[in-house]
Amino acid sequence: MTLEKVHFVHNNEGEAFARELMASFGQSSFDEAGIVVSVGGDGKLLEALRMFPGKKVFGVRPPTSNSAGFWTNKDVSSPADLTAAFKKARVYEMMPLKADIVFSDGSVATRYGYNDISIQKDYQTPPQAMREEFDLGEMDITIQSCLFHLSVDFNGRAKAKYRAMGSGLLFSTPMGSTAMNDKYNGPVVPLDNPQIILTGMGISEPRGGFSIVNPASYKLDVEIKSQDKRPVVISNDSFGIQASKGGKTVSRVKVSLATDKTAEIVLTEDPGLRAYSALAPV
Repeated sequence: MTLEKVHFVHNNEGEAFARELMASFGQSSFDEAGIVVSVGGDGKLLEALRMFPGKKVFGVRPPTSNSAGFWTNKDVSSPADLTAAFKKARVYEMMPLKADIVFSDGSVATRYGYNDISIQKDYQTPPQAMREEFDLGEMDITIQSCLFHLSVDFNGRAKAKYRAMGSGLLFSTPMGSTAMNDKYNGPVVPLDNPQIILTGMGISEPRGGFSIVNPASYKLDVEIKSQDKRPVVISNDSFGIQASKGGKTVSRVKVSLATDKTAEIVLTEDPGLRAYSALAPV
């Protein structure tokens, strides 16, 4: 990949190194730049993908950082290293997840997640009658498992509905498969294969939980049962929404891949190598 005009973004930790890189490459405007370089961890890389749609994004971890930065380059510690990295890097396309959120009052909201979108139980203040019955104090809250009815559209060939109960459901992109999905023992998926990974979070039913890799064409529709009793929070890349503007709870969430918002991430090694990084080489 040839070196193009660059626009640098950085977090606080990466500011000094970003300025060093800008001194060598300059700081092109966003409109002129052919590529955006984020200096920081995966969080800054995600932010750059959201902020600069349609631009190639290359993540660089500052040489003094201890960030895990799974999708950031850890071998760039000088302007010369950045030039060398560009020469061997390739561009990979990825699609974020799209969540169409429907509230109990009929209003809707749409959120996108480059890493993941989750549906998780909310913590609710008990009503006064329950406080009196169970002698609860002002600090007490109710914590109940969520009941979900999951409908799956198998690319228009068939449809089926399934029941699940637990703390939540996590939908991940291949990029997000290395984040929270990995913590819940979901599979790590190569970045160059668009898919939707569905992993149960704290699942009590079915026993043992589940994690399913869905093709990009599948559409998933989650109905939140008894949402007034078991309210949920929808999270997209760590941003959350729990109610409509009118204060009504989430009643269903429709999840699919946003084919119209393809992003381009730049990597110096094949994403398949990242997917197998947990294994020891021989």
